[in-house]
Amino acid sequence: MREREILDSWKEISRYLRRDIRTCQRYERELELPVHRLEGSPRARVFAYRNELDAWRAKRLEEDQGPPSTFWRTVTSRPFLVVCNIILVAGLAIFYFARIRNRLAGPGHGESLSIAVLPFQNTSGQADLGKWTDWIPNLLIQGLSGSKYFDVPGYDLIYGTLQDLNLHSATGYSSADLGHVAKRTGATHLVTGLIIKAGERLVIALATERIGGDQVFTSRFECEDEAAIILAVDRMVDQIKRDLGLTRTTQAGDFDATGVPVTTSSLKAFRLYNEGRRLHVAGEYDRSAQVMRTALARDPEFALAWRSLAASLDSQGADAEAEKCLQKALEFSCNASMQERFYIRTTYFHHRSEFGRALQTSREWASLYPDDTQAMLFTGRACLFEEDADGARSALDEGLRKGDRNPFMFFYAVLACAAAGSFKDADEIVERGLSIHPGNRLIAGAAVINAVCQGQYDRALGELREMRGEKPSLSIDLRSGDILLLKGDFRGAENRYTNIRPLSPAALTRLARLALAEGLYGRAADLAEEAGNHAFLAYIESRRGRLAKGLEAAEKALKAGEERGHYLTELAALQMKGTIEALAGNLETAKDTAARLRESGQRSGLEKAHERAVRCLNGLIASAEGRHEHAAEEFEAAVALMPRDIPYLDDQPLLIGLVASMHDVILFYAAQQYEKKGDTAAALDHYLKLLGLHGGRLQHPDLFALSHHALGRIRQSRGDLAGARESYNKFLELWKNADPGIPEVEEAKARLAALDRSEKR
Repeated sequence: MREREILDSWKEISRYLRRDIRTCQRYERELELPVHRLEGSPRARVFAYRNELDAWRAKRLEEDQGPPSTFWRTVTSRPFLVVCNIILVAGLAIFYFARIRNRLAGPGHGESLSIAVLPFQNTSGQADLGKWTDWIPNLLIQGLSGSKYFDVPGYDLIYGTLQDLNLHSATGYSSADLGHVAKRTGATHLVTGLIIKAGERLVIALATERIGGDQVFTSRFECEDEAAIILAVDRMVDQIKRDLGLTRTTQAGDFDATGVPVTTSSLKAFRLYNEGRRLHVAGEYDRSAQVMRTALARDPEFALAWRSLAASLDSQGADAEAEKCLQKALEFSCNASMQERFYIRTTYFHHRSEFGRALQTSREWASLYPDDTQAMLFTGRACLFEEDADGARSALDEGLRKGDRNPFMFFYAVLACAAAGSFKDADEIVERGLSIHPGNRLIAGAAVINAVCQGQYDRALGELREMRGEKPSLSIDLRSGDILLLKGDFRGAENRYTNIRPLSPAALTRLARLALAEGLYGRAADLAEEAGNHAFLAYIESRRGRLAKGLEAAEKALKAGEERGHYLTELAALQMKGTIEALAGNLETAKDTAARLRESGQRSGLEKAHERAVRCLNGLIASAEGRHEHAAEEFEAAVALMPRDIPYLDDQPLLIGLVASMHDVILFYAAQQYEKKGDTAAALDHYLKLLGLHGGRLQHPDLFALSHHALGRIRQSRGDLAGARESYNKFLELWKNADPGIPEVEEAKARLAALDRSEKR
């Protein structure tokens, strides 16, 4: 039967092009696929002519061919004015985008390399394994793409070439066939493979062949079942790189860039951008920012460079400057591709802690570009802040499965596992990430977080020592100080924080927390004020009983958060403001603040975090009104909403705590409420939960010491005198240098002395 010349639906068109319908629709939008509509309306029925599709495909193939290059990237220039068409309409100016394809040569090789991965052959005798003949090459292409050392032609180009050469249904490739494919695609190396059945196991036989030479490297990968094939793909990618002579050390510098296109008018700016990104993922934020500024000097309207500069500044704690850079990125994104716009918008929402909008945007991004692993990365990150550990794991695992090698993908995948309590899985992801990026500080830092979540402080400190090297590091020294504080090594923590005090206000806030851990409230207040941390100052003053000064500081923190439009800052400030109002007896005002807290959560998308804060505040209000049963219910609801206490949820530890969860405050107030009710068993349980926190007691370390004091009091009332003595001694050891006149210190000393006298009798 003669094939029709007209294809009269998306289904027919997609079948002819051997692509899914969504991909064909994207080709129409972005690559001028010749599709017609009966009525000229976007919703009208579509049709296409086969000869036009053939011509379009041939043109695309011709554009994609050329001499091999070590790195391919489409660089889109900015709109510019062209010659006016004065023949038809005088004065009509036409603006258009000129697309320039630049090929960048990567360092380290005397020749340009291009690797083409061909469809595999199914020799297993099982028809159901036929799908893997296309799936494995696609996964390999994704895993290899983005290298600065070699180019990887896309699967569309490969498949189109095989069709033109009548090889798309071949059961094998001859040397002549491979030569023709290499010539048409510009490849210097070809990768082929066989799927073999060996008993109950599957075997993938891989061959990497240099065209025009005698080099053929073969390797074999055994898989228990089809699911294991996906896990074997990463090993195949590593093997192909080694076949090309790329050692592990060389691969460590091979930053696998995101699949997002990069729009700039300057080739030099583009090269600087790539270098800056490599520095950023290596944790060298200061150097990355310097390089990115140089790139922007070449092209001041380079949207992604502004975004990357914002990320490096944000990682150094320069929030205000990062905000300005993101505004620039948004401004210039009008000249960028759709994927770049999604990238910038999602980053902007994350920066403002609008995680609900960030998640919505990244999911829209992923729906339009289902193979864009950067969209998966941002989806996973937003899910983490939304406290959806399973959703985060799903998105990030999919990104890794698709071959994404970005260190940030490994970092957040580890955090997702830790948030879900899957610590062993987290360790395995760290090991896998470091095998690809040896010594990468970002991935190694994720291992530290995973260790802290399990209370493995010595292991975490050992990891940090290996990472630090000889020169000071803001990120590493902050974390080292935090872990030493958790261990009770206050002088060691002080040394770490003091070393980097000139580098960041974050060190001052850490020193203030250290002062709280020792009961030095006056020093803590001075340091928090010097750091400009009004929210933390409000907490310190409230604990000192100076409620008016605390409320004043909370109001300043709230104003700053509102001016920045930063919902996490607003959350912490509103909770502190309401807490002080409740403690001061201003209950109607506190109720108004609770209502503002709930409304703020609806805007930010952080419903769980805000719900915890509202419940805690409602508990304080009910307690002040004498409604102790209701207060206990509110506190218990807040406790039930607490996620796992991950100490850091970002690529730098300037902010402690999982979405301002304030585990220690909630548990402490809940325990106090149970004491008021006379339920000492429940109070004891909640104090012990606070003492069992691994990272969640970093926010307010004075409550850790005060919980020991409370345990002593409860144990003494229950007749456990040995336990009471142990708790009092622990408390007094922690607060041996505390401010004079603190009631809890005086009470603990008196109770301990009374126990000693009773024992002597």
